[in-house]
Amino acid sequence: MSFSLLSDDECIRILSHLEEPELDLVAEVSKTCARVARCDAVWASRAKDLCARYTFDRRDFEGNFLYLLEQDPLLPAYDGPPLRMPYLTPENSGQGDRKIDDMGLQHRCYPSAQRGRAPSERERVWVTTEFPVTCCGARHASRAALEQHCLDMCHYERMQSARGNGRLPDSWIDPRLRLGQAAFTALPKREQYLRVHLYVAKVLPEIEVMSDPENWDVLDKANLERLSRQGLAFLEELIAGANRDGFNE
Repeated sequence: MSFSLLSDDECIRILSHLEEPELDLVAEVSKTCARVARCDAVWASRAKDLCARYTFDRRDFEGNFLYLLEQDPLLPAYDGPPLRMPYLTPENSGQGDRKIDDMGLQHRCYPSAQRGRAPSERERVWVTTEFPVTCCGARHASRAALEQHCLDMCHYERMQSARGNGRLPDSWIDPRLRLGQAAFTALPKREQYLRVHLYVAKVLPEIEVMSDPENWDVLDKANLERLSRQGLAFLEELIAGANRDGFNE
């Protein structure tokens, strides 16, 4: 039977029973096969199932970049004009010396005359750079826009690079995170499937290795014990609260 004698819908029904390697082989048979084998109708369910199977709540995953950004949003250093009357020096240490408020980006400064003092002995004042604020080469007109930008993977990598920490290889990053959900959704379904498949093939074996207690070192075990103690302490607080409220039967 020749595929050229079948309608597109008939070809799609046949191809829906094939796995990815077989689909690639069929696509090489003819131009018709190549067109149909790469259309969204063939790959939509595959991409949807794969994306649903491999996902997690990024905000609850300790160590992921959103968790890290909540501890340190990696806001840009002060790069405005010299601060005079009085003379001030921005701290620019990256340790809690920058924050966002409704007016703009705030930087913690100290009087320049106190440069020789220990940091803990200096007076401190907050200086605001009003919106629009520049970060990663783009201008952000409001608090909401800047806060949204700070949750972007590219912001994280660029600011980490500015601190000399480099960037992660693309294959180690969930493409939905790398591109943003909107840009990922706009990709053809086959491309969505292939990108997530590549990511899973790269990361899953590493997760399996790390999940095996035989591969844990002293630091891994100490971290597990720390998390266990935190979990137990949380449960004890819940139980104590329930007892205080009379739910102890």
